[in-house]
Amino acid sequence: MDPIDPNTFFREAMGRLFGRGEIEIAMQELLNYLKQVMPADRLHLNHYHRELKALRVLVVATLQEALRTRIIYPLDEEGSTYLEDPMITPFEIVNKFGDHPVDRSLSRKSGLFMDHSGMVVHLRRQEGMHGSLVLFAEGNYRFSKHHLDRIAMLKEPFETLLKNALRDEEMNQMKDILNQDLRHPDAKLDSTAADQIVGRNFGLRQVMEMVTEVAPMNSPVLLLGETGVGKEVIAHAIHQLSDRSQGPFIPINSGAIPEGLMDSELFGHERGAFTGAASRKEGYFQLADGGTIFLDEIGELTPQAQVRLLRVLQEKTIQPVGGKGMTQVDVRIIAATHRDLQEMILRGRFRSDLWFRLHVFPVVIPSLRDRKEDIPALLTHFIEKKRLALNLTATPRLAPGTLELLLGYDWPGNVRELENMVERALILAKDGFLSFHPLIPQANKSESLEISEPTEAFSSLDDHMAEYIRRVLRKTKGRIEGSGGAAEILRINPGTLRNRMKKYGILFRKKEIRW
Repeated sequence: MDPIDPNTFFREAMGRLFGRGEIEIAMQELLNYLKQVMPADRLHLNHYHRELKALRVLVVATLQEALRTRIIYPLDEEGSTYLEDPMITPFEIVNKFGDHPVDRSLSRKSGLFMDHSGMVVHLRRQEGMHGSLVLFAEGNYRFSKHHLDRIAMLKEPFETLLKNALRDEEMNQMKDILNQDLRHPDAKLDSTAADQIVGRNFGLRQVMEMVTEVAPMNSPVLLLGETGVGKEVIAHAIHQLSDRSQGPFIPINSGAIPEGLMDSELFGHERGAFTGAASRKEGYFQLADGGTIFLDEIGELTPQAQVRLLRVLQEKTIQPVGGKGMTQVDVRIIAATHRDLQEMILRGRFRSDLWFRLHVFPVVIPSLRDRKEDIPALLTHFIEKKRLALNLTATPRLAPGTLELLLGYDWPGNVRELENMVERALILAKDGFLSFHPLIPQANKSESLEISEPTEAFSSLDDHMAEYIRRVLRKTKGRIEGSGGAAEILRINPGTLRNRMKKYGILFRKKEIRW
């Protein structure tokens, strides 16, 4: 007879994983149950950050405590290559640390868990989500295939757990912003979104003009743009500039909600509405009452959720799952997507009536490659932000050629890619210099302009930018506009270039450029 009956095991584990709202408490309760049926002393929920080549420990649960963490373990090439292998086995036993590529990378850097065994469930349901659930037990050779077969039954619930943890992390970051003291409309933009909306005076000028126009209204807003351009930051700015700024701002990634839980998560449920609904639960729309809800990846909504959302837009009411009556909600909806919704309509995957309701005020956010004039300011912002997050006492100087390199790259991941790259560069910084050369794919480097690199590093990004502009102008003999002009080479607007030249004391006329 199976000492761990599979049906009993799955039922008991699920009851603990999803019986409590706090992820860390749920993991600790699961660990306490696992301890009864197999070796179990510690449980980690990890997220692999592909851009940083690092393993982030999101949640740690032991038999005595459970907590969220911000621990980051940079991996060497062996460890990162292993995790990025598309053919990686989904479940594995590590009965002796040091015999595994990732473990060797971690142990060399931290020296942790060398006297432990581990079972690993790799979590990779969708592109961009790479993580793992690791169960530790003290001592070597503690786990068997029988144990692995049981823990493998929980792969899908663990993937949901990781998605929820990442979603909570995003929401907590936004709550920190909401807790700031906002005293007047200008302060709202300057003290909340201003630090994040870098480029509002340059590449995002037109976007911010539209934001200012639509913010005081209650109309739905549809944000369009590639992944990573900063749609949530723009949505938050709209909220902060509106009359709803004192109400909640609830950001939701529609694609991160499991299909079977979408209605319940968005609109709530009544007690007994389905198996496991032991109590009444408010959905995100109830939580956003009096404020704004931001629905990212709106194209991922299920057909049923689309119908319910249409009712909210038309009648300002929701019906919780299992509920008989309608509930009034006062919520402004800001939706966002990187998908072509009109194409989805033609394919029958998105409702045309919902699209018309959402498409009242569309705002297109340009990609980073279309607003490269913002890169120097973004670079400065992210260096300081990540320096503080990583507890670095000093800011490394930029290595020679850095700005040319960043301006020549096409940034397929947009602002998010730049932010991640800055964090990784800070982690890898050596001898006080910040270098991006090892991080940018050689094939994507621009070959449109060959300018010799300076022999020394500059003391600040402004110095670096000013010198780069001077060298470009020297190459174009002072020509700013037109074919072959400095603005074209720098891929920025001529007006933006003139503003930068004025800032750095570089005069406009050809004969007066200060070399």
